[in-house]
Amino acid sequence: MRPPNLRTVLCVLAAAVLVGAHRGGAVKWLTLDEHAPLTKRTIPHRRYSPWFDDNIQAAKQERRSAQRAWLKSGLQIHRQIFIAAWKKVNNVVKNAKKRFYLAQFSTTKTCKKLFSLTDQFLGKTKHKLNCDKELCNKFSTFFDSKFTKIREDLEFQQTNNPLPDPRFEGKKLEHVTAITETLVEKTIRTFASKSCDLDPIPTDLLKKCVKKLCVLSYITSIFNQSLQSGAVPEEFKKALVNPMLKKPNLDQSDSKNIRPVSNLPFQWKVLEKLVAQQLLAHLDKYGLKNGFQSAYRSNHSTETALIKVSNDLLRMADKKSSYPLALFDLSTAFDTIDHKILFSRLHNMYGISGMALRWFDSYLSNRFQAVKCGSETSD
Repeated sequence: MRPPNLRTVLCVLAAAVLVGAHRGGAVKWLTLDEHAPLTKRTIPHRRYSPWFDDNIQAAKQERRSAQRAWLKSGLQIHRQIFIAAWKKVNNVVKNAKKRFYLAQFSTTKTCKKLFSLTDQFLGKTKHKLNCDKELCNKFSTFFDSKFTKIREDLEFQQTNNPLPDPRFEGKKLEHVTAITETLVEKTIRTFASKSCDLDPIPTDLLKKCVKKLCVLSYITSIFNQSLQSGAVPEEFKKALVNPMLKKPNLDQSDSKNIRPVSNLPFQWKVLEKLVAQQLLAHLDKYGLKNGFQSAYRSNHSTETALIKVSNDLLRMADKKSSYPLALFDLSTAFDTIDHKILFSRLHNMYGISGMALRWFDSYLSNRFQAVKCGSETSD
């Protein structure tokens, strides 16, 4: 028989005995609600794991039954039956997990989806920050001062006689070809429906009405005017920086623990991709890409870089040769790029000149950004 709980005992005592305290002729009854008041308790809903099935449920019931038999009898034979049932549950769960993971990874076709699934299984989630106006301004000042500090250090270390760039031999890219409405629509369809607060309309709405109300012709006209004049509209040069915490256990008030992620207007990302396609076609035509570069190349990724390094190490090991390996991690690598050197190499090494080079100059100059966190935005 299960023993009664405390409230049941108190109910019986309260019904049988009334305890009073005499104070000035008045009797103060010590009621049940005064000594054992009702309290609210939130019981969370327990979700089953995605690999949980009927086999696991049956194995756990069998284990529980064997455990009760052992606790009741205390016999060694019942203990051995319980241990066997316990091992069976572990094996069934292990096999169910294996089948679930294999099914998930076998249907993954992109590296992005693969990394997303890996983070999901490892319990890694993106943590949103709770920032006020003051903290947004603090992050904005930190990002700007960090860039300025990097530039000052690089200018101090630069030599007066840099190595001359090899000269480009071929037909220079002086103009970016005009873009058609069909190409603009096709490029818009390839993007995910993600919007920025700087967008005049949401991205999913733009996709639905891109062929209506002359929206497509209007966007195409803006793109072509920008390419023909060599000037990027100021509205396309604005970015909202989303501060992301590098690791969940770090202090969010420390700016060094924050990673800035820029969010650009959707129309600008479309124009960027269209120009990048023509630039990459020019580089491929004259073989100007580095043969060992894996980043920012079609059909290349970190996987191809790791395969190349692993293959070289294995070949050297087969030859019984030594193989020194040097690894470099450049902090804020893209912030260290000097625009003067970049323009010089675009012109001398890669054959970018004329209105095309002028467009890239406008693309990289006089840009604006603000830190946005939740509903707050920096000044």
